[in-house]
Amino acid sequence: MDSIVVRNAKHDSLNYGFNANGDLVKGQVVKLEAAGTVAKVSAGTQMPFGIIEVPGLSGKRVTVRSFLAAEVYGKAKVQLAPGDEVVATGVIDSEGRQEFTKAAAGDFVNAVVLKGGNADAEVLVGIIDGVYQKNPAGA
Repeated sequence: MDSIVVRNAKHDSLNYGFNANGDLVKGQVVKLEAAGTVAKVSAGTQMPFGIIEVPGLSGKRVTVRSFLAAEVYGKAKVQLAPGDEVVATGVIDSEGRQEFTKAAAGDFVNAVVLKGGNADAEVLVGIIDGVYQKNPAGA
């Protein structure tokens, strides 16, 4: 997975190179699947990761303009997979890494896992340009 910063008058974002799971066209909204793979968003329950900037056929490389403002290495409190919505626990390990855990209903989310791992493993987390509440009460 390669990343670059794109700047425009409205928004800075990170662009990533991924393998396409299915044929993807420019402007199509995509979700993270496994590390290094994206697929089209086909339901409102799937978390969007970004939009296709450079399209490609299934199995080929595509460029995705993400909704991320930054990325950080952290430590998994529990097993985390690419695309998991996560929150910081407030714990910093001896190597200076923030600990992340899966977001629960009602949590305010501003991060998503890019490269997952088992509990206590190093993970790569994307910081979303914004924040939202996951399944707020009464919604």
